Amino acid sequence: MGRPATTIRYFVGLLTTLLLLSADAQARGFSSTRQVLDFGNQVMMDVSQVRLDDAWRQMKSHSNIPAAGIDSFGRQYRAHYDQAIRHYGPSVGVEMMKTEMAGNSFLRATYLVKYEATAITWFMIFYKVRDTWVLNEFNYDILSNANFIVTSSDTSCDSSLQRASR
Repeated sequence: MGRPATTIRYFVGLLTTLLLLSADAQARGFSSTRQVLDFGNQVMMDVSQVRLDDAWRQMKSHSNIPAAGIDSFGRQYRAHYDQAIRHYGPSVGVEMMKTEMAGNSFLRATYLVKYEATAITWFMIFYKVRDTWVLNEFNYDILSNANFIVTSSDTSCDSSLQRASR
C-alpha cells in the first residue's frame, strides 16, 4: 500500500522540478539590440566595479543558461579574482570593443574590462528567439592575442605599422 503513495510523491516531485526548470528557462529578454548592448554595458560595469553578485543576478534573469551554470561560473571567477587583482591592479574602466552579428539570430558583444596592467576580454553572445534577445553564452579571455584577427586581405594593419615605423 505504501508503494502507490511513494510513486505519486515521486511524480509530483518530478513534475515540480520540471516546472521549475522550465520557468528558469523562460528568461526575460530584450526586444532590441540597443537594449542588449545597454544590458551588456551594465553587466561589465558591475564586473569591473566588483559588484559580481549583481552581474550574475542580471545574467541569470536575462539568459537561457541554467542559473546553476552561472552560479558555478561565479564561484570559479571569484576564487581567481583576488589573484588577478594582485597581478593586474585595480580596474580602471570598461571599453566596448566590438559587436558582431551572425545571421539575424546571434549577436556577439566584446568588451574589455581594463585594469592598470592589462585588460581582460569578455564575450557575451545573445540569441534571438522569436522576437526576444537572451544571453546565450558568455566567457572571458585573459590572453590579449584573442583580440586580433588579421586576414591576408586586410592590409590596413600593415599600412598603419609602416607609417608608425617612419
